Formats: sequence, structure tokens, C-alpha cells
Amino acid sequence: MAKPTPRRELRATTKSAPYRRAKSTAPPEAVAIPEAVAVPEAVAIPEAVAIPEAVAVPEAVAVPEAVAIPDSGPLPAPRASTTFAAMPDFLAVAQSALGFAAAALASLPAPGHLVHGEPAASEPPPGRAPAGDARSLRSDEEFVLVYRHGASVISRRGKLGEHGVWRVVDYPGPAPAAHAYALECSRLAGQGFRDVD
Repeated sequence: MAKPTPRRELRATTKSAPYRRAKSTAPPEAVAIPEAVAVPEAVAIPEAVAIPEAVAVPEAVAVPEAVAIPDSGPLPAPRASTTFAAMPDFLAVAQSALGFAAAALASLPAPGHLVHGEPAASEPPPGRAPAGDARSLRSDEEFVLVYRHGASVISRRGKLGEHGVWRVVDYPGPAPAAHAYALECSRLAGQGFRDVD
């Protein structure tokens, strides 16, 4: 018989493979089974709890009869309050004192709604100016009302107690008008005019 080549020797199968588990033919060991667990005797149930008898409800409390209130006659008429009685007089005094200054300043007229009157005609001076670009100024003998309406600066100037003269200056836009209004207020303050309180 010819000698096997090295390749054939490598391919030769061995009788026992190292990776295979050996089979055991012995029967498994017997497992010890524990003895039966003893069941405790039945727990004694206590006797029924005694329920107390119903609580006695007290009898209804007697309500006393309505007490009669003696009639004292008609109620006296309420006394007139001295505060409200004096109110019309106070309002009359306030309206006469403030009416001189509250004349035309609820709203400042636009250039097209100005009423040009006689400059020396009798008329109260303007009162406090509303908020915004408007000022009401006074000196010892004169008044000036100056305000901006859109792109126009409007002023009214005269002696106290007279109508005075209206003056309207138009500008190209609101920004130049606001600048001119500020310059006019500065100039009047330099002349000694002060704001109406």
C-alpha cells in the first residue's frame, strides 16, 4: 500500500472529535421530594360584636312665640344734609371762577374754523391748554395761546379781557411745524410769559 501524502493525512478523520460531548448513559440522580407541608388548624373566628342600642334623640326644643314690638309711631323724616344743601352754591362759585378761563379750550379750532373778531372786543382769555403741542401763556397784561395743528402753527395774542388777534403760519410738513412751535414757545418764555395753571 502506498504511503499517504501529507494532504491525505490532514484529511484523515479521527475516531474521537475533541469538540463533541461525551454521552453518559447513567440515569439521572434521584431528587429528594420534601415531605408534605402541615396545614395549620382553622383560625377561630370571634363571636359577633354586640351593636349598642339606638341613641335616644332628644325631644324637639320649643320655639318661643314672636315677641311683639311696640309701635312707636311714624319714623322721623331724615335730616337734610348740609353738604348737599351747600352743593349748588359751591358749583355756582366754581363755575363763575373757572368760567373765565374754561372758555375755548375743550378743543382747539383748526385753521379753517377760527372766529376772527374785533381785537378790542371783550372776551375772557383762554384757560389751560390741553395736552399735546399746545400752550396757554400769560404775562402781567397779555395772554398768548399757541398750538400746532398738523402742518400749521396757530396763535392768538392780545390784552387780558380782549379778543386778541389770531395768526396762522403754514409749513411744508408736521416736522417743520413742530420745530417752529418749539421755537415760538422758547421765544415767549424769554419774554416773561408763563403757563396758565
